[in-house]
Amino acid sequence: MKKICLVSILLFMGIFSLSAQSRITKDEMQINAGFGFSNTGLPVYAGLDYAIHQDITIGGQLIYKHYKDKFKFEEISYKYNLNMFGLLINANYHFNTLIHIPDPWDVYAGINIGYVTVSSSGDYHGNISSSTGLSFQIGARYFFSEQWGVNLELMGGNDVVGSGGRIGITYKL
Repeated sequence: MKKICLVSILLFMGIFSLSAQSRITKDEMQINAGFGFSNTGLPVYAGLDYAIHQDITIGGQLIYKHYKDKFKFEEISYKYNLNMFGLLINANYHFNTLIHIPDPWDVYAGINIGYVTVSSSGDYHGNISSSTGLSFQIGARYFFSEQWGVNLELMGGNDVVGSGGRIGITYKL
């Protein structure tokens, strides 16, 4: 066990000591993918960002979230499953130039607007519908190589579109 821990620590340190490069620049694209955390299921996401300016990106995301729940009402137990699939459009402002954040870090904040379809199965089907929503995020990304990075976002807003947060990887095209 000690050997596994030591190898893991050395591998982690090696990855982060690689020659890191700069974040996305104008007319470049990057792909993001990962998992989210929320109080209603585990979201999985994938997206694409395009830099329209050195400090501004726009993009799109696909999100899938599955959620199981049960509750009791007047001595009757209900169980149900929800499947949510969303298409989001986002815009982010990157603060690197404004507050002189050094490479390989990328700090940003932005907005998501999207539409989510919801389907359910099980005993309960009330108050379940597809909808549009709005959420905000603040995030940071660390590029450990010229093309690869890790990212973390904290989100707030409509839980259907996104709240809680995300952690994932970034690949610069």
